[in-house]
Amino acid sequence: MSIKMSNIFLLRRLHSLSGIVPIGAFLIEHLYTNFKVINGPEAFNEAVKSLRDLLPGPLLLIAEVFFIGLPILFHAALGVYIAYTMRNNVNNYFYARNWMYFFQRVAGIFLVLFIGLHVASLRFGFWGIGNHLSVDEHVYDPVNTPFVIVQNDLSQPIILAFYFLGIGAAAYHFGYGLWSFAIQW
Repeated sequence: MSIKMSNIFLLRRLHSLSGIVPIGAFLIEHLYTNFKVINGPEAFNEAVKSLRDLLPGPLLLIAEVFFIGLPILFHAALGVYIAYTMRNNVNNYFYARNWMYFFQRVAGIFLVLFIGLHVASLRFGFWGIGNHLSVDEHVYDPVNTPFVIVQNDLSQPIILAFYFLGIGAAAYHFGYGLWSFAIQW
């Protein structure tokens, strides 16, 4: 599949913009909410509950799909295309900027895997490694037990290491994306 050169400028700008506005804003909010865990399980559970209470019923799902999910899918799909078609010249030119560009692409490819598994696990209980069940009720209930779900998953050393890599990759990818955005725009 090849994209016409006349469309590449617009697509690259939309890619850059989608990484800053909906995705970057969501990343910052997501990290801020998750940081509430330092105040204990109740504070974390309340932070998650307050986010879920922002929009009633199906409006939350619509917002998640159209303002988070679709922008991430667009950004990821175009990012994979860019990474696949990029000309890597770090072997010829050892400049820091070349390495930053290269690792931006590596981090992006890793983030496709990380975000997919993160959503599958914490939203749908996919991995089966963590408990994903309420300790008392033995019923999956993401509204009332987000701390227990995350605690169970992160108690697994492999998953914890995977999350450290994922958070590091997201921070680098977003940080370099901000820098690149500032230069391009």
